[in-house]
Amino acid sequence: MYVRHEKAQERKLHGTGMEPTIADGQTIHVSGFGDAEPQRQDIVLYHPPGDSGHEYVGRIIALPGETVEVRNGPVYVDGEVVEEPYVANPANYAYGPTRVPDDNYFILGDNRCGATDSHSFGFVAREDITKRVKE
Repeated sequence: MYVRHEKAQERKLHGTGMEPTIADGQTIHVSGFGDAEPQRQDIVLYHPPGDSGHEYVGRIIALPGETVEVRNGPVYVDGEVVEEPYVANPANYAYGPTRVPDDNYFILGDNRCGATDSHSFGFVAREDITKRVKE
């Protein structure tokens, strides 16, 4: 899933990786972070490692220094289940447990089985997180 630039603070989503929260073709509004750092549950635009320039959209699940694990459905951060009422299609895969490196984040799409995200390509560096999606 990726977005195409439309206007300076709007993007149009292409893909189903964030459904049901954001639908394919939906226009999203974005803003910068200012002095703030990304937080857990933020929906963000980012450049995945090794990507050719597309911005992807996903939800921050784990922060630098935390341990993340996916066990065929539930996501655990530092051994605690993450409550995720926004997930309609839980993960059918396992990941980790793995510690998130400094200055990196673990990002997943809300449509866990239909998203290309950190479970596929790994952590996202802070410098590659570009915008926050306004809900």
